[in-house]
Amino acid sequence: MKHRIKILLLAVLIAALCNCMLMIGMTKKKENNTIPKDASLICEETVSPNKDYITDEKDLVNYTVRVYQEKNNDIIVYAESNSPLFDEAQYIVTCDHAITADDVQIKWTTLMGSTEASEKDEIGLAHVSISKDGEVFNEKTISFVAKAVNAVTDVIG
Repeated sequence: MKHRIKILLLAVLIAALCNCMLMIGMTKKKENNTIPKDASLICEETVSPNKDYITDEKDLVNYTVRVYQEKNNDIIVYAESNSPLFDEAQYIVTCDHAITADDVQIKWTTLMGSTEASEKDEIGLAHVSISKDGEVFNEKTISFVAKAVNAVTDVIG
């Protein structure tokens, strides 16, 4: 009887492990964020929050924000990172006019809101502002660390 229970528990454990591996594989897939071929790159900025604190180049993390404009003037803001704590993301801003790099501002800050990073308070947010004639018509903050923050708060409860 004990032998059957052990085999049953082992089978359940193997099934659970396979299920977890399947779920991990599904979550690591890139999202279907695509930039149309006719979109023009307006601006691009990349920062590394940890470049001053690493000893091995393979540990270097980069955050990149690119702003594109389609032929119909819609704006695509695309964010990516080589960090496993960030999945690529994009959003579209409806627009009725052409923009230039001067119309886009990307302000990088730490989670505490500082533009001056430190080893304990690294850059993690990109505040993207798009304007027309000096008037901001779209603002959005991209968090490159939300996934990590959510994981910690889930553990803490």
